[in-house]
Amino acid sequence: MNMSVDASMEFEFEKPFKVMDVIDKLIHAGWTYNDNGKIVYLPLNDNGLYSWQTASIDCWHDVYDIICEKIRDNELVGLNLTWNDTMVGGQFLFHPDENKKLLSVNLTINRIKIDGTNDTDFSWYIPKIIEAIEEDGYKIKIIK
Repeated sequence: MNMSVDASMEFEFEKPFKVMDVIDKLIHAGWTYNDNGKIVYLPLNDNGLYSWQTASIDCWHDVYDIICEKIRDNELVGLNLTWNDTMVGGQFLFHPDENKKLLSVNLTINRIKIDGTNDTDFSWYIPKIIEAIEEDGYKIKIIK
């Protein structure tokens, strides 16, 4: 029997963060918006439908503008990110609550597993995310 496994993590920040700051830090640290040659993101006015859209990899500036508009409209920002050239990553979701303190990551892209099991190897993901975010002062309070 082949069972699907959903794996996700939540990062709660000590203080509110700027979404584009965190995205820029992740990209600078080695995460990329290149998801098999496409950019995968949540569109404007998605209203919780999770109607993921794709754009050509050379349209980053257009997607960046959409993300900025979603932030202004206090919408959920979603962007697929993968680590360097591994094609391992997931859906990074920046929640729009008034405190801007929550990032969740659904590990949906070539999930890394502990050898010999179907269990997610969270130790592969956590340092790559935390080190990128905490590099310049943001502090993560809770990881779930």
